[in-house]
Amino acid sequence: MIDRNHKIAFFIDIDGTLIADSFKIPEKNIFAIEKARKDGHKVFINTGRSRGNIPPKLFEQTQFDGVLSGNGTVIEMGGEVIEKHFLEKQTMLDFARLCFECDNLWAVFEGFSRSYAIPGRNRGLSDIEIPVSSFDEFFTLAQADDFQVTAIGKNTNEKINEFIDKHFTYFEFKNYYDIAPAGCNKADTMLKAAEITGIPQSNCVAIGDSGNDYEMLKKAGTGVAVSNAQEKVLKCAEMITLSNAEGGVGEAIFKIISERY
Repeated sequence: MIDRNHKIAFFIDIDGTLIADSFKIPEKNIFAIEKARKDGHKVFINTGRSRGNIPPKLFEQTQFDGVLSGNGTVIEMGGEVIEKHFLEKQTMLDFARLCFECDNLWAVFEGFSRSYAIPGRNRGLSDIEIPVSSFDEFFTLAQADDFQVTAIGKNTNEKINEFIDKHFTYFEFKNYYDIAPAGCNKADTMLKAAEITGIPQSNCVAIGDSGNDYEMLKKAGTGVAVSNAQEKVLKCAEMITLSNAEGGVGEAIFKIISERY
């Protein structure tokens, strides 16, 4: 139950939630975010993407009070990094070597500054990814960045699976895995950000669609699922809003700040 004596903190996933296609935020979402912030509430991005894998054009459309990126690995507020849990560099390099050695496995190594991808291998490159064709090339590039998460295809091998189980936390999607530092997740980072801003857990509103949003919705005071969310997420949500393409984030924000839910 939201305590109306305190402001509200909204934590919003990007892919499949805030946006539908081409990183264009629906106007309803933009208007609601701006209204909520004008009223003194806080609005945060809480994404599985690393900071270097969020297209700058997302932030050209509206402003946020902070960015929680890489499945709970980095908290940014006011343009400053408040907390960080990067992948240990040597562990990351050892993992990357295994990925390069695995035939036909695609992988995206998501850094704080940029994202680096093995080209081809049944996956195209986005316009913000740097293609790397060999481990040696990746090794050179990696010296200048810190890594938050890795996304890899599902056609892994036994060595990779064992390495993941030993060193990382992972989240499963339909066609790929998100790999993060052990113990990192969106839920705990949400609560940490709320604590920093002085907002109680009861006034945390989490909005998402995927498996890595599940715990965030469960631990929030109010968990909101867009209607296109995975079944597991829909079942745990306190509120189900419109789809991502229909501006479900904006619909939910308006209902909550106007006490109509």
